[in-house]
Amino acid sequence: MRLKKDFILHDSDGDYVIVAVGEAAKNFHGLVHLNNVAGKIVEFLKEDISEEELINKMLEVYNVDPDTLKKDVNNIISQLKNANIVE
Repeated sequence: MRLKKDFILHDSDGDYVIVAVGEAAKNFHGLVHLNNVAGKIVEFLKEDISEEELINKMLEVYNVDPDTLKKDVNNIISQLKNANIVE
C-alpha cells in the first residue's frame, strides 16, 4: 500500500497535513490534519510498503506494545482508505 500520487504530506515542525494536488484536488477539498503517529505512518506510506513492514518500522520509532500499535496502525490505515488517500 502507499499514499496516492495526487496527495502530498506536509510536515511543519511535527504538524502534519495531507493536501490533495492534481486530479485529486478536483474532488478532495480541504486538508487532513494528522497527529504525530499518523504523520509518521503517512511518511512511510510515501513508498510502497506492506502492513507488516509498516508496523515493524513504527516499532523502531515508538517504544510501545506491538498489539496496541497494530490496532492504531490498522485504524489509521482504515481511515485513509475510507478517504481514498491510499492505494
